[in-house]
Amino acid sequence: MMNLKRKQQGIGLLELMLSLGLIAILLVMAIRFYQATRTSQQTAQTISDIQGIVAAGLVVLQNSQELKDFQADFNLDNLHKANLLPGSVKEPNPFGGKTTLGAVDSPVRGTIEMDKIPGMQCATIKSRLAGNVQEVECSTTTAGEEATLTVKFN
Repeated sequence: MMNLKRKQQGIGLLELMLSLGLIAILLVMAIRFYQATRTSQQTAQTISDIQGIVAAGLVVLQNSQELKDFQADFNLDNLHKANLLPGSVKEPNPFGGKTTLGAVDSPVRGTIEMDKIPGMQCATIKSRLAGNVQEVECSTTTAGEEATLTVKFN
């Protein structure tokens, strides 16, 4: 009787397809984890930046005699020069948008606007800041994916 067993050389198509499938699944899971971690870090950094700007703004507000004095001093460059902000607070904001500081009258209060905040993260930031500042608003764009976050304090 002849021996019908053949010696296999290399890998078969089935093994190759299974290996590629497993690699693809692991890659998708890793990318999703990375994106969630990055978004969470950006949200935490945005909250930290806003809290730092509010604290610095309150110092400037206490030292200002009039609205025009506050408006002149309340910007990122002046707050950094006065060592009122940590170095991590910078332009652009953690989501890549613009941070605008301003002031309004009656009563004098500071405003912080950050654009290009994803809608879901804007809602999270709003809920976390709600008790710490006077007013927090999220205004979404027409697509609803990005929002402008407005924070008012005095």
